[in-house]
Amino acid sequence: MLQNVLELKAQMKKLLADYLDLPDSTNLEESVEVIYTMKEEIEVLHVKFKILITMYCKARKVDNVPMTVHKPKLKIPDLPLPEFTGKYEEYEYFKTQFMSIIGNNESLNDNQKCCYLKASLNGDAKFIESTQDTFQSLLSALDARYQNKRAVIDTLIKNILSVEKANDSSRQLRNLVDIIKRNLRALENLKLSRNNLSDALLVHILEGKIDSESQKLFQMENKSSEILSLDCFLNFIKDRARILEGISKNGTTTVNSNSNKQFVKPKQNFSRPKSLIVNSHNKSKQCVLQNCDESHPLYRCSKFKSFKLSDRIDCVQRNKLCKKCLSFHPNTNCKSKYNCFMCGDSHNSLLHDDSKINNKNNFCRDEEDTPLSDSPHSSSTTQVERTATSFCCSTFLNRKSILLCTARVFIRNKENKFVPIRAILDSVSEINIISSDCANFLGLKKEKIFLPVSGNCGSTQNASRKVTTSLSNLNGNYQWDIELMVLPKIADFSPATRLDVSNLKIPENIPLADETFYIPQKVDLLLGCELFYEFIKASTN
Repeated sequence: MLQNVLELKAQMKKLLADYLDLPDSTNLEESVEVIYTMKEEIEVLHVKFKILITMYCKARKVDNVPMTVHKPKLKIPDLPLPEFTGKYEEYEYFKTQFMSIIGNNESLNDNQKCCYLKASLNGDAKFIESTQDTFQSLLSALDARYQNKRAVIDTLIKNILSVEKANDSSRQLRNLVDIIKRNLRALENLKLSRNNLSDALLVHILEGKIDSESQKLFQMENKSSEILSLDCFLNFIKDRARILEGISKNGTTTVNSNSNKQFVKPKQNFSRPKSLIVNSHNKSKQCVLQNCDESHPLYRCSKFKSFKLSDRIDCVQRNKLCKKCLSFHPNTNCKSKYNCFMCGDSHNSLLHDDSKINNKNNFCRDEEDTPLSDSPHSSSTTQVERTATSFCCSTFLNRKSILLCTARVFIRNKENKFVPIRAILDSVSEINIISSDCANFLGLKKEKIFLPVSGNCGSTQNASRKVTTSLSNLNGNYQWDIELMVLPKIADFSPATRLDVSNLKIPENIPLADETFYIPQKVDLLLGCELFYEFIKASTN
């Protein structure tokens, strides 16, 4: 609009100049008034437009003035200097942090940067030497020492393989996951990528780093035969840690404030008369006879057994030893449940007196009175060690013995040879069982399994291993492939006591499956109903 006014003003000025150039004889007085009126109006309009433009420019300047906002001043804490202790795997991270804070700071000179770098070094890195006492020289010396890719990779792999075993604790399981992920991420930064082979190896190694219960749950959760990835394993560990943490938070336990106090049993000073025997309750099993320097229990001492029966009895009575376990306490305080093997009375078999035994009460077959020795047929070999100084053996005089169905079978070992083993035949058992000692003796390959095994009285054991082998009869003309569950123990000696079979009339033409059925022996095998009826056939002797 102002431009239009200026154009009108220029035209009006030209029109006025043309009017003044006209001759004097021309009569244009009325037109002159009109021209001057228009000129004044144009001047007024020009002035008004200038005033409007000036006011508009001032208003824009006021609007463009920035507003000052008063914000509270916050004091940001000073950044601590990163530290480096000389670990190869930590150098790259340290260098990145130090250069961003100190090394690239243009406000610091070279001497200041060098001082900051020296203050950041600890451990082995603190003693590194440089050619010059400058920042760049010291940094170059650190690069030459610790930018060793091979050493870094070796350290990271070692950290993974040597991670500590985690118990069923959420904190330890999470710590295991963090260590693995941190070192794997560092390996990936060094351009080392994972593959199926590395995952399979790591899962196999790390599975042994967790507790047995977590291993069992991991196997139960991943029943597929495909190769498991490392991510799958680590996710399981994280879930397991989360569950354990929830259980520990929800579980409430009441702890007695006095439960942490340790009560020390006061020592008792016994005054004993001097004798040939001294007390020995330590774990070294030193012979209790003073004149015997060997380490063995008293019932195996050849010097003690060489004494006459009356001397042995007199020695025990004179030194106030327990007649059952030959230890330094009264008979009434003896915790041993074993009695004499020969007569069943409450004394040790080494103190047995044949002259006091009535033949009607003999539970075992009478044998010749031979000197005590370490022979397998000696009564001393039937004694069972209970403590360092408590040894005894027994069968009870009035104890009833249950005769189980037993047989001698031949089982194949790892060398494909058949070895005779004593077995119990159980017609109601749904599985076959072998003791762990027998499985180890045979060298059979064990497979992992989880099977609860229920016994009598509702007792339950968990079978974690099984073996597969073959059984054979005496002639070898019958063989059976069999699967056996491995348990620590099957049964005690069977029968419990030696039976007198002198009055039994066993047909001589019938071969027995276990010719020594009446002698207490160890049982390492239990065969269930799967083969029970096969064994009792007459043709499979």
